[in-house]
Amino acid sequence: MGEKAESFRLSKERCCRAAAWLLLVVVVGGCRSVGYSFKLKGDGTAQILVSDSQIVNHVRALSRDANQQYSNYLQPTFHGSTNSELVRRDRRVDPGTHDPLLVGDAICRRLRPIASFIHLSDAQIKEASVDIEPSIARLYPSADRDREVELYGYATFLATILSINTLERSQADSGPCPAPLPPQFAIHTGDAIDASMFSEVLQFLSIVNELKIPFLNVVGNHDDVFFGTLPPAKMSGFNVVSPFVPVQGHQRFVRSHHPEASSTDISIPHSARDQHEPTNFGLAPDQTTTDFPPSAFHGFDLICAEPAPLALCDEAKGYYSFDYTVQANESSQLRTIRVVVLNTFESSPQSLVGVIKQLSKGRMEDKQFEWLKGILDESEEDQSAVMVFGHHPFASFTGGDGDRLREMLTQAEPVIAYLVGHKHKHEVRRHAREGQDVPLWEILGGVNIAYPQFGVQVELLEDAQNSHTGYLRLRSFEEHLSEAPASCEELSTDSPLPCQARAGREGAKRDAGDEWQEIRTQAINEANGMLAVRLR
Repeated sequence: MGEKAESFRLSKERCCRAAAWLLLVVVVGGCRSVGYSFKLKGDGTAQILVSDSQIVNHVRALSRDANQQYSNYLQPTFHGSTNSELVRRDRRVDPGTHDPLLVGDAICRRLRPIASFIHLSDAQIKEASVDIEPSIARLYPSADRDREVELYGYATFLATILSINTLERSQADSGPCPAPLPPQFAIHTGDAIDASMFSEVLQFLSIVNELKIPFLNVVGNHDDVFFGTLPPAKMSGFNVVSPFVPVQGHQRFVRSHHPEASSTDISIPHSARDQHEPTNFGLAPDQTTTDFPPSAFHGFDLICAEPAPLALCDEAKGYYSFDYTVQANESSQLRTIRVVVLNTFESSPQSLVGVIKQLSKGRMEDKQFEWLKGILDESEEDQSAVMVFGHHPFASFTGGDGDRLREMLTQAEPVIAYLVGHKHKHEVRRHAREGQDVPLWEILGGVNIAYPQFGVQVELLEDAQNSHTGYLRLRSFEEHLSEAPASCEELSTDSPLPCQARAGREGAKRDAGDEWQEIRTQAINEANGMLAVRLR
């Protein structure tokens, strides 16, 4: 969207806001160094956005046009059926050994889906007009992506979001296994943005607000610090022009999720303006769910004891949990699903020395571990099924926090899985549990920024004849809109959405290099199949 931005004469109000932001950045970060720069137009003037509504209206217009002109291409492409042949061929259901456990037709006919959600991660929406200074970029080569990913990655993500809206009417080949359950919510496991700019936050929220189901977010390292690694001191300088304002910390990132954030918080330059009704009112689209919790901050306010319609409570630090009730049918038992969301980048580096030690690795404070222990202890008592979400895999922490977290989750019997992103890959890792034949599953995936840009539908299924036996069914999918026939001459952010989504996808493919086919095959193999779990 950066290429679409126009130069304009700042109004008196925006001049005041820009001046205030210049002062704030100088006060917070000082003038010691300049960590980013703007791309300039041919006449040497900076490209800046006209208003908050420009991004919001642009996303809405692209969505409206796609729904009207390319509706036959909105349904996603899934990479496997849901029948038992898929299980035998693509994913071994492993209860703790390396011998495959086949889910035969007889067992599959007994399974009933009770919970379903979409796992997305690492959208990393990029403000194309902001780059790392060359001297720093040499230390951080992963920030140098294909230019069309920077310009049109948002469009590929939007196409994926629009495809999710069709799943309620999607008919998959289920064979003897139960047909897929429409997703009850979608969750994004961190790194919504790339350079940690508020203009990126606005793009991201405008896109996910197109969803017809509740949407929850998770804090990642890119949501906190500059390009996921560099501290706020490296983001200072007088070339800061509103709305190119750095987020500078997960607290402001969390607060920015309110639709009226800029009206109630002077430190936030702009907001998505309109509430997302499925999230704000807890509108679960399926009759198998009840009491899905409403949230005004895409989940981040669910830790608050009382609803926070405008401002977050002091306890809101980027981690939260909630329960909702599911039932396969009227004759089956009610089950409580407990969703636990962690902030795995709670402590970020504040100096270059800290950067060298921590880089983009996760870090959690003791207080969050204490909160998590309380949640897990409660789950032991009330028999709920727990799914934990974070950004960093166990192996991507520093200071021993990953080992501490893995030990806590493997020892907590109610925890079914830990779902994360960060590594830009699809992978299922198993962690043995002492005295149990079913492991803790660590599931990496749902990555938008990196090829092949899959999302994953995750379902929890129960055995009608054994209430303690269950499975997680994973099915990867990709948007199909980029294949729609459209006139794509002179590509720009004004082009039809299929053209932009195609450009973003091709850019990610180029970033993958000569190994793109191998990467795609591995992703399909890892992100599809059924995993044995124990229910209580």
